[in-house]
Amino acid sequence: MAIAGKLIEIDLQVLDGLPPVVSPILPLPQALLARGAGEEAFQKSLARHTEFFPLIVDTHHGNWHRWVIAKYELPSKLITDFAYVVTTSVENKIVLVEIEDPEKPMWVGAAHKPSKSAPFVAALEQVERWRSDLQNPAYRQQVIDDMAAMMGQSGMLQNDWTIEYVLVYGRSAENNSMARKRMYADLARNSGIKLATYDHLITANANGQTRIHNVVKMSAGRSFSYAYLNREPNYEFSYLANGSLLLDANAARLFTSYGYNIAAWRNGQSLQVNGKQPLTALPQIVATVLTSNP
Repeated sequence: MAIAGKLIEIDLQVLDGLPPVVSPILPLPQALLARGAGEEAFQKSLARHTEFFPLIVDTHHGNWHRWVIAKYELPSKLITDFAYVVTTSVENKIVLVEIEDPEKPMWVGAAHKPSKSAPFVAALEQVERWRSDLQNPAYRQQVIDDMAAMMGQSGMLQNDWTIEYVLVYGRSAENNSMARKRMYADLARNSGIKLATYDHLITANANGQTRIHNVVKMSAGRSFSYAYLNREPNYEFSYLANGSLLLDANAARLFTSYGYNIAAWRNGQSLQVNGKQPLTALPQIVATVLTSNP
């Protein structure tokens, strides 16, 4: 699949002297108005318009590389919609995310005596199955090793690792009685799954709780490639070697135009100076700064 995303549709087009391309993928508020769009449309919407992505589990460090992994396959062969890693100085949290078609109902029965709908039960059970499978120590270690692969030689690899689970399901308007609100709150507290409705994502964005991410795919051999480029890289060329991170020609050309020394990186040098240049370039950078600021 060719890389998509804001930087491809706008920045690369401008670099090539072409007009920006308008993405056909709708932002979340508009996507929610398109009845019958289906779950895949919302997967694409959240990947292209990541200001609405559900970073429900977060830390002050944020997600590693500002990356979200799409369609991460668990050792059991079950496939998540998204996965990401957030860190603190002492802990790394792997977050596995399931999203469902927002038109699926949450509740059935009278509002004062609600029951979970069959699709809601199935979605919860799917995430519970992930959690159950990852009680297997070998499976859990494989997931940790997969996520550790994006961190290169970071000292944070020695941190404790935990796994958390997120389900994005339904619309807030369904919680239209005290009984439904209580049942939803009880699920959120006690199920071990972080719950959010699509309206929660829109509200978080409106309140400034937003961050732009790049969306990547993980291939066999634990290599990563960009699927949606929505922002400039975030020090991944400092941590990941050529081969661990795969670049197509368009991404390489675009990053080079931003000042990333992709040629040096492809020759085995990590880009440790501002995440863009190798250490061997530091004397020339310093000389240039001194010359321009006598």
